[in-house]
Amino acid sequence: RGDQGKELQHWHTTIFLTSERSLLDHRSKKLEGVLGRLIEIPVSENDLFDSSSQAQEIQRFYKCCHGIAGCTFVRLLLNMPDKDMEACYDKWRRKLEAQNPERTPLVCRQIEQIALVGMAAEFAAKIGLTLDAEQITGYLLDCVMDAIACDSGTPGSVESAEELVDAGIQSILAQGGDEIYMGKKGAFLPVASEVWKEFV
Repeated sequence: RGDQGKELQHWHTTIFLTSERSLLDHRSKKLEGVLGRLIEIPVSENDLFDSSSQAQEIQRFYKCCHGIAGCTFVRLLLNMPDKDMEACYDKWRRKLEAQNPERTPLVCRQIEQIALVGMAAEFAAKIGLTLDAEQITGYLLDCVMDAIACDSGTPGSVESAEELVDAGIQSILAQGGDEIYMGKKGAFLPVASEVWKEFV
């Protein structure tokens, strides 16, 4: 946000996506900076909801508050002095840095993003939304650290997996069979074929 009469100098955009597959695992190998910009939250089974009735209750609550909480929150931010926002952000950034002595550029970049989330969760309490900012920021930081740890061991394992899959495909094609098709570029095996499913 900009002060009155001043041009806005910086923008910060946050986008939430849902995906069936990991964006980190399936990114281009050329995109080195993704780990510094993406916080991937793994979700499985009952991570989000304990039951369908809980999910329905949350949906009912969301519908009755739709369009209200966001406007109220933005109004709060617009009326808040810049120095209060900056102080709150710095508090969260310092707190997260203290929890992580590992000051790699990736971790520092992500801490800056997570500090914004902590600040927003703290401000949300001022409009009656009860969010546990400590737990949220701690969880996000764990996600980031896990992603960085996994990524450091990924290149060799990805190459091994690709070699294994290629060898498996070549073996299946060499054996021949009804499920192998001939196309303009040569033999190919549909992923829906039984022999491929068995291999996988």
